[in-house]
Amino acid sequence: MKNRSAITNSILATMSYLISVTFTMTFIYGLIFYNRATSGQSTAAWSIIMASFILPGALANIFVGVLSDIYSKKRLMMWSEIIGGVATLLFLYLFSMGFEGTASISFYAAAFSMIFAFYEVPLDASMVNIGKEKANKLVSIIWLSRAVCYLIAPVLGKILSPYPNLLFYLNASSFLISGLLHWLSRYEEKINSSTSLSKAITSVGTELKSLTDYIKSKQIIGFLLILNLAIALVYMPVFNSIIPDIGKELSLSDTTLSFIESSSWLGVSLAAIVVTLTNMSGFLLRNLFNTLKLQSLFFFVWFAPLFVEMTAYQMSIFYIALVVIDGAVNTLQSLGALTYFQVKIPEEIRGKLLGTMRTVMKITAPLGLFIYGIALEYLPWYSMLLVTTLVMISISFIMERTKTFKDFMEDMELT
Repeated sequence: MKNRSAITNSILATMSYLISVTFTMTFIYGLIFYNRATSGQSTAAWSIIMASFILPGALANIFVGVLSDIYSKKRLMMWSEIIGGVATLLFLYLFSMGFEGTASISFYAAAFSMIFAFYEVPLDASMVNIGKEKANKLVSIIWLSRAVCYLIAPVLGKILSPYPNLLFYLNASSFLISGLLHWLSRYEEKINSSTSLSKAITSVGTELKSLTDYIKSKQIIGFLLILNLAIALVYMPVFNSIIPDIGKELSLSDTTLSFIESSSWLGVSLAAIVVTLTNMSGFLLRNLFNTLKLQSLFFFVWFAPLFVEMTAYQMSIFYIALVVIDGAVNTLQSLGALTYFQVKIPEEIRGKLLGTMRTVMKITAPLGLFIYGIALEYLPWYSMLLVTTLVMISISFIMERTKTFKDFMEDMELT
């Protein structure tokens, strides 16, 4: 079938992502709010459901990444959406039979986490196929779409939480519409047409070995993976552990804290818009450690309320502004490396690499939350923030002076 233009394919992919992710996240948040309203469950129930939506998919990402390299990425995305729609209707039946407690909602969330892995990893791995020469812009557009989804999904979920059946119907419809949009897209993939899904599944072990061999031959890949893991280990804990601790000490309300935490996605959106409108992915990668040092030094500004007297309103505006800026800087820093992975890595290895990166980072972030959570029981928030700042600055100075990174920068200048 004739290929569509890169712009048409990119529009279809973006619409599909926006529809699917927005309504799935709305579904999860809506059921969480519904569960809290009808059963009075604590914050622990919220954490259990959200963990159920993260961990199963995180563990599946490596496997899905392998399949993405030896089977049609487009088919994987289409089938994941169709299965997601059918599963939603099945879960609606279970829900109507009384399976609506924390355990049941956690089960639904875990199932969608697995289904989502079969959508997001192939999408990440097919940016070049879909967007062609516009692939770097498509990467940033998807980041922008993700930020929009995470900004509006909790709000929609809260509004629709009194109508759980509607949440199920909307989610099922979004899956099927998203699958249709992927069916409408037309682009080339480097796959063996004789490779069946069952044959692809049995090749997982061999394919993972080829991934380790590739990483050994391309030291910069392992280098960037380690750097991203270090960032994941500390970035999420700063926002999910330290900010609540700051709010507690400075007597900020829960509503104010929720605004502060969610404003990070506004920063992500602004940065993604900038990258979309410009061609700066190479510049971002060359300045990777400069943005990391800037972000680390910026944490020092967080100490200001300890030394400058502010009202609760002034502190709220102050921290919202800081989190917006920090979210933007972190996005600029991440997009450079991510675009390199998605655009420069050979197609036959790309899915495995991106799937592995997703798995390790999604497991690393909760580990960081656990470490920071324990540390904050014994240390004040400003001590942990100071340690975080010093560690990230040290990593920047050490890693940017390694031979691996210097050689990579020289190669980039020549290409």
